[in-house]
Amino acid sequence: LGRGHGIIEVNGSITKTSQKKGRRRMKIPMCCLTWGLQEEGWAATWLQLRRELDLDADRDPFLIPNCGADWQFIRSQKMTSTNGTIILRELLIQAGINPIEAARYSTHSLKTTTLTWCASAGLKKGIRRVLGGHSKKDDSMVWLYSRFDMAEPLRQLANVYILITNGDLLPDEGKA
Repeated sequence: LGRGHGIIEVNGSITKTSQKKGRRRMKIPMCCLTWGLQEEGWAATWLQLRRELDLDADRDPFLIPNCGADWQFIRSQKMTSTNGTIILRELLIQAGINPIEAARYSTHSLKTTTLTWCASAGLKKGIRRVLGGHSKKDDSMVWLYSRFDMAEPLRQLANVYILITNGDLLPDEGKA
């Protein structure tokens, strides 16, 4: 693959896929691609920004600090999905999307869109389940998110990104 293509792994402590008392705050590894459809190597920029903000993974147990109304980071708080959605919509408006259209999107809709692309590309349901952070009844959260078990689903997601980037998969036009 190209420059900056890889996987980044972090530890999280909250999971939505299990509401059992003992698992709600269980530390779990989470993995993601370090690049996307438009940006090569976004993770390097993200890590640099964390260094500039003096955020340390051992001391600051969140991926992104929260933002206040003035767009300034609140160092002691993790980003909420509500604030993430507000920021996403603001970025879409800045990119030229009509505010009424932008209001249709949320941080959760990004996940739904990506999983829809994966289905359009023919990824198997089990792979999509893992990418979506969903588990079967007897799956262990540690298994679900371990870097070794995430490697193949992430490779397949990378292939979907490549198909879209090359114009071989046009999910917005319903053409696979």
